Amino acid sequence: MKVPDRRPSAADNGQVTPTPDTTTTTARRAVVVDDEQALARLVAGYLERDGFEVSVTHDGSQAVGVLREVDPDVVVSRVPAAGLGAEFDDLAESFNAMAARLQEAERLRARLLADVAHEVRTPVATIAGYLEAVEDGLQPMDEPTMAVLRDQSARLTRLARDLAAVTRAEAGDLVLTLEPLAPDELLAATTGTWRERATAAGVDVRVQVDPELGHVRVDRQRMGQVLDNLVANALRHTPAGGTITLRATGGYQRVALHVSDTGAGIAPEHLPHLFERFYRADTARDRTHGGSGIGLAICKALTEAHGGTITATSDGPGAGASFTVTLPVPPG
Repeated sequence: MKVPDRRPSAADNGQVTPTPDTTTTTARRAVVVDDEQALARLVAGYLERDGFEVSVTHDGSQAVGVLREVDPDVVVSRVPAAGLGAEFDDLAESFNAMAARLQEAERLRARLLADVAHEVRTPVATIAGYLEAVEDGLQPMDEPTMAVLRDQSARLTRLARDLAAVTRAEAGDLVLTLEPLAPDELLAATTGTWRERATAAGVDVRVQVDPELGHVRVDRQRMGQVLDNLVANALRHTPAGGTITLRATGGYQRVALHVSDTGAGIAPEHLPHLFERFYRADTARDRTHGGSGIGLAICKALTEAHGGTITATSDGPGAGASFTVTLPVPPG
C-alpha cells in the first residue's frame, strides 16, 4: 500500500490527490506533522492499533495512518508541534505502555540468559574437569567419578526440564489434565516420595490433614511437582534433627496445602523475591545442594495455572519457613 509522497497544499481543498503510482487511494485520515517528536509519538501510537498501516515519506516529516477498509474521503489536518490532541495522546500513551512492557521483557530475557549461562557453567565445568582428569590419567573412571558425572548430568537435565515447564506455564501453553483429588491423597504421594531421603538426612516428615476437606481439581503430575519442589526446598534448608510438616487445611471454597520446615528461615527482604526465576536467598547453600534456581518459580506458575495462589512466610533467619498453596474447591 502506498500513500502520496508529498505534503498537501491549500489547493487540495482538504483532499489529497494520489500520485499515479498509488495503488490504494482511500484512507480515513492523513496527518501532516511538523515536529519530529510529535511524529514519533504519532507513528508509535498507530503501531499499537490493529488494522493500520503506517507510511513515512522520504524526508520523515509526514506520517499517514491508512486504514485497510475503504473510505472515499482523505481528511487532512495540520497538527501543532506542541500536542497531537486527545486521540493521538491516547495512542501515544498506549505505545509508551507497550514500549515499557517490551523493555521489561527484554530486561528479563537478558537476565534469564545470563542466569542460565551461570547455572550451566558449574556442572559443565565439573564434567569437563573430571573428563580431562580421566583422559590425563589423573583420575580413575571409578564409581565415585561416575557418581559425580551422573549428578552433574542430572543437574543439567533438571535445569532444562524446569525451564521448559515454567516457560510453558507462564505462556499459558501448559495443558493440564484435571481430576478431582482428595488433599490427603496428594500429601501422601509426596510424603512417600521424600520420606526415605528425609530420613537419610535426619529430618522427620509429618503429615496433618483437617477432616472433611473437599476435593480439588488438579493435574496430579503438575500439582505433585509443586509439592515435590516445596519439600525438596525445605529439605535443602533443614538440618538433621529438624522437621518438615505437610498440612492440608480448609476454608470457604478453598483448600490450602502447607509445607513448613524448622530450617534456616528467610530474611524479610528476601520474601518478596522468592518466586522469581534464579533468585536465591542463600546462593552458596542452594548451589551446593544442587537446586536449579527456578523450583519456586515453577511452583508459582503451576499453581496459578490451576487458578490458585502460593505464598511464603517466615519469622526470619533460624525460624524456619512455610509455603502455602491455596486452591479453589469446585462447587457441589
